[in-house]
Amino acid sequence: MPNTDERPTPARPIQRRSPRLLAATVTLIVIGALLGSFGAPAYAAAGIDLSASSGVVGVAQTVTATVGSSADGTATGKVTLTADGKTIGSSAVGGSEGPTATFRWTPSTTGAVVLRATLDTDAGETATDQLTVQVSAVETTTALSVPSTAPSATKVTITAAVAPRSGTYVSTGTVAFRLSTGTSLGTAKLAADGTARLSITTPSSATTWTIIAEYAGDGRAASSTSSGAALKVSASGSKLTLTLPTSARVGQPAEFTAKVAPTTATGTVTFTANGRTLGRTTLAQGTTRLTWTPTAAGTISIAAAYSGGSGVGPSSATGALRVAPALLPDAITVTPAGSTAAWSTTSPIALPNGGQVELVAASTSRLPVTLGVIGPCALSASTLVIRGVGGSCLLTASTKGNGTYASAVQRYTVGTGIGRQTAALKAPSSRSVRRHSSVRLGRINATTNIGQQISWRVTQGIKRCHIKRTAATYRVVFSRKGTCRVRATAPSIPGQWARFSAYRTYRIR
Repeated sequence: MPNTDERPTPARPIQRRSPRLLAATVTLIVIGALLGSFGAPAYAAAGIDLSASSGVVGVAQTVTATVGSSADGTATGKVTLTADGKTIGSSAVGGSEGPTATFRWTPSTTGAVVLRATLDTDAGETATDQLTVQVSAVETTTALSVPSTAPSATKVTITAAVAPRSGTYVSTGTVAFRLSTGTSLGTAKLAADGTARLSITTPSSATTWTIIAEYAGDGRAASSTSSGAALKVSASGSKLTLTLPTSARVGQPAEFTAKVAPTTATGTVTFTANGRTLGRTTLAQGTTRLTWTPTAAGTISIAAAYSGGSGVGPSSATGALRVAPALLPDAITVTPAGSTAAWSTTSPIALPNGGQVELVAASTSRLPVTLGVIGPCALSASTLVIRGVGGSCLLTASTKGNGTYASAVQRYTVGTGIGRQTAALKAPSSRSVRRHSSVRLGRINATTNIGQQISWRVTQGIKRCHIKRTAATYRVVFSRKGTCRVRATAPSIPGQWARFSAYRTYRIR
């Protein structure tokens, strides 16, 4: 049943508001609605666009990455740029930095390179963009530097400088140097400063070389060739020094010496006397000599003229030579002491081994005579001694000459023969002796003049006498009447000394 005690609520009366208050109320409601729909700050969706062009090794270029924008604005954050995975750099974007990140990139390799831009927004979003660009080798220039002139047959240095036409790349590799005719001069490696240096030797004769340098490239830098550079090679000057003897004499050789500086000079020197050619000789290490025998006395003008060679120019020198008259000839004689017959230079002299002879040497000039000998002989003062057999001895007699007489030399051939041994025997001379007596012949160790040992034996009357040998001596013992003959002997030295023999004859009474 309905509650009969419940009373109905009375209705509220509707209040009327003014039109101005109603408009303000509507505005607040709209603003509130708007605030309700943007309850938190809004971010634009992340997006990035990468822009770059193909490049050249070593040449810097600009790469841009632009963050996309919308009605909600531009995202803020950081853009990182890489080339084939290698970081180039990072840049902030958005807000006061603007929507575009700008990078400077210098390519270091040729070929296709992948550039990649990565956007990391402050809201935690990520966006990327990439593109592939082509990088080509940098063009180069090669400049060659050579001396404008140089002496022949000398070392000079030539230099090639390789540089990029743009950018900062430093080329590597080698540079080949050659003549314009194609002849190679050599190669050199590029240094860290982009230069290559080569030491070359200029030709031995005067000429002009046109040299060219060719850079081969290194894969990142293109090849290039220099213009031809001229090197003028000229013959270097020379100086000839002529050395003459202080004086000369008719009939005697005189030596002239020519020295050319520099010593690298090659070629010939021509010598003349009073304009008449004496001869032409070849330089060796800058020096040459000529020997000439004057035929007339007087003052002679000697000249030497160098022909030039090995890049060295010609030169000459002169000098005066005083030539004295010829010297008188000297004559030498060699005579054995006690003899009036001088030895002959045309007939050999024969002497036995061990033989000796005292010599008397004299000269027409009365100058001292010097004796010398070679072979199996010896000289003791002026005595010639034969000391072996096996060939001839050559005896030389000479004088030195003086201001009047010329020096002289005479040679004598001395043939050697088998020598005769000698000994000083102590045995008594042949004589008459008594039976049953004895005679001392000599010591057991007695020797000849060359040291051969002497022994004794009976050669006749072996039944009437005999040799008795003791520890120290040889004795002959006589036992019967008659004749006893004994002989002393020493062995020979084949080809040098004959056998020694000596006899004693005793008549036993």
